[in-house]
Formats: sequence, structure tokens, C-alpha cells
Amino acid sequence: MKRKAIAVLLSIWRLMAMPMVMLGLTTFILTLIWSPVAVGQFPLTVASANTPIGSETPWWDPNKAQRCGRLWCSEVHLSGALKLFKVAVTPDAVEDPNDAPSTVEERARQVENIYNSIYNRVRQSELMFQENVITSPFGASSNWQNVFFNREELGIHPATPKIEIGIRNNQTVVFVPRQLELGLSAQTIVTVNRADSLHQGKLIEDIAKEWRLLIFKSINESLWAYEIDYYYPFARFGVALAILLIVAVPVLILAVIRHLLKIWNRHLRSQLRVLQESLTVDAEALSSDEVSSSDVADKSTETPQETSQRIQLNRASIIATVKKVIDRPDKALA
Repeated sequence: MKRKAIAVLLSIWRLMAMPMVMLGLTTFILTLIWSPVAVGQFPLTVASANTPIGSETPWWDPNKAQRCGRLWCSEVHLSGALKLFKVAVTPDAVEDPNDAPSTVEERARQVENIYNSIYNRVRQSELMFQENVITSPFGASSNWQNVFFNREELGIHPATPKIEIGIRNNQTVVFVPRQLELGLSAQTIVTVNRADSLHQGKLIEDIAKEWRLLIFKSINESLWAYEIDYYYPFARFGVALAILLIVAVPVLILAVIRHLLKIWNRHLRSQLRVLQESLTVDAEALSSDEVSSSDVADKSTETPQETSQRIQLNRASIIATVKKVIDRPDKALA
């Protein structure tokens, strides 16, 4: 019974494994080719009147507030960023402490929106100067592998705006200065406050330097990615196709091996069936009057019924041995 149960579970797993693999692969490829930006989510539940405001944010929201000791933190997701950073809010700095989670979430979203607006303005700029400068690095790059896998050789994108640190309203800020050639006006990206210093355990000036460098690298990486998509429009499809082939080839090989094993199994079973029929005919012949005189002399004391039973037992033993050899040759040889 245990073997049958295990066999049933394995057969169910084999039936479900391939659709699951194909579903995961399809999802990954679609995510690789198309990367839509979610503009909003709908919460699955409605908070009651006594529930804190922060709990209304669904768990899948990337800006969902998190407890950082006695502070509230929220992650900032920048396009092209190699790592994330968190902004923090102290409940004491808000009129209603229950508003601290929503306040820090709004702060993180505001940083993302400003960053995206700067990136979009730079990317959509149609200045002839910018277009001429952007095309030159790709003309000098003869090896496509450097473009996709070793972007350090490309350096800083010509359209990457300057990101600076300054003081506004007695607070340290990371901002983009006015750059008319890129269509940018002076704008604050993120303000570094005391809550951020308490959360990271660093000086405000040090945090501002880290965030400035991270924002600068993120914009630079995003602009290069956009240019690569522009000059190599089928690159994403090529990568997706390569991944599909890498996954499909082993699957096809396993499918062919499985098909060959099934054919071999059917062949062995057909031979077993022929052998069973042959043994049945031989047993019937032995149970009849075709038994040799020597066998009759040696077993003169046996009755016809005992002889028939002995022949049936011998036939069953032979069939069991043949089945064992076919199903488990390693056990049979042992």
C-alpha cells in the first residue's frame, strides 16, 4: 500500500511539475520583457474605526511602513537602484502618533515621485546636443557584452544630471540644481532629518552623502538601460529566448529519455506476457498425459492433483522471478 501511495504521489507530482515550471518561466519572461509600474493597489480588507491608520496599507505595497524600534520606516524604491534606502519618522514629530505610518509612507512615495519626474524629464528631453552626445558611447563600444554586462566601461551617462547636497530651511537636503540643458529646474529630492540619523546611527551629513551617491548612480543606470533598450530593441526578447532555451533543452532531453524508457518498458512487458502464455501452455501440457515415464516413475506416489499443484507453484515461481528481473534487475542480481 505504501508503494502504491508513493507511486500515486509521484505521478501527481510529475503531472503538476511541468505546468508549474512553465508558469514560473512564463511569468519571469513577461516580467523581464514588460515591467509595468503599479500606480495603486486596492486593499483587500477595510480597517475598522479603532484600527491604526498604518494598518490600512496592504502588505504587498512596497512602501508599507515598518517598525524600526520606536520609529516608523518606509523603503524607497528607485528605478535602476542597486540597493534600497529607508526614510524614517518619529511619532513625536506628528500631531497624531497613529498618523506616523502613513506619514513615512507618503514621504517615501514623494521621494520616488520626484526621482521619477527628474528621470522622465531628462529622458524625454529632445535637445539636439543631448542626442548627439548620447549616441557616441555606443558607437565606440564594439563589444556588445560590455554594454549588457560590464557597464562600468560606459562610465557616466552624458545626460545624468548633477545631484548635490545643500541646506534649505535649516535642513540638510539632497537636491538637483538647475540645469536648463536637461530641462531641469532646482528641486529637492529628499530631506535628511533627525529621524533618519537615529535610525541609521550616523551623522546627517554622512547619510546625505550616501543618498546623493545612490540617487546619482540610480539615474545613471536607468538612463543607460533606456539607451540600451533604444539601440537594442530586441535585447530583452533575446535574453528571454536564451533563458527559455536553457530551460527547454534539458526538459526536452528528459522527455525523450522518459519516452524511450516507456517504450522499453512496454517491450519488456510484452515479452513477459509472451513468456507467461508459454509457461501456461507448458504447464497444461505437463499436467496432461504428456508427462514422461521417468517423471511418473520418480513421482509414482503423487496423485494427479498434487502434480498439478506442483506445476502451478513452479509456474508461479518462474513468473515471479521473471517479473523481479524486469522490474528490479539490481535486486534480482543481488
